[in-house]
Amino acid sequence: MSLCSIELRAIQKVYKQGGTQIEVLKDISANFVENSSYAITGVSGSGKSTLLHIISGLDTPTTGNIIISLPDGTSSNLNKLSSEQRAQYLNKYYGLVFQQPYLMNELTVIENIVLKGLIAKKPALQQYQKAELLLKRLGLYEKKDSKPSRLSGGQQQRVAIIRAIFNEPLFLIADEPTANLDEAHVQSVIDLFLECKQQWNMCLIISTHDMQVAERMQYKFRIYDGQLIPIN
Repeated sequence: MSLCSIELRAIQKVYKQGGTQIEVLKDISANFVENSSYAITGVSGSGKSTLLHIISGLDTPTTGNIIISLPDGTSSNLNKLSSEQRAQYLNKYYGLVFQQPYLMNELTVIENIVLKGLIAKKPALQQYQKAELLLKRLGLYEKKDSKPSRLSGGQQQRVAIIRAIFNEPLFLIADEPTANLDEAHVQSVIDLFLECKQQWNMCLIISTHDMQVAERMQYKFRIYDGQLIPIN
């Protein structure tokens, strides 16, 4: 079985603002591999979110390539795939956590979590039982039948985190996942992420301002002046 990985090759991202070009990311090359955890730090506006969006295929680089290698030995250049193919990759191999939870308010908390599994025709009872265990783990079981609008911001974020890991992704990409959480829940979420990494050989990439979160990752980077700089 081949090693799963996301390889960035000479990634550059340039935005046009009026008549000016702003280079946010400059010639970034890196390799993120299975069963490893990575923290990406940097000041606000440094490009952390942009980089994570590129890694996950939600944005495309101005130049450079993102090579995704899968367990079956196949590899694909993510930014050369069609929109439909990228969406299939995201659904099958990625778990994503954003700074905003993006929950569906017409569904209950537990329905938000199990939806992707049900669409994939996995057994419904098994999916709901699994969701209940995860909700208990993050202190949300009593909210399982609530609509997201009835939850606090931190509770919504924890639901989004459960949804992201629910289908056991190969790659979990999390953009400031603990920003809206209190200290106790920060530790619970990071514990859960690291357990998932170990159990599923998952590749975990987190952007964070919280150095306590960063310190729990195996590899740490800082974005500075458009460059991805390793932190010893």
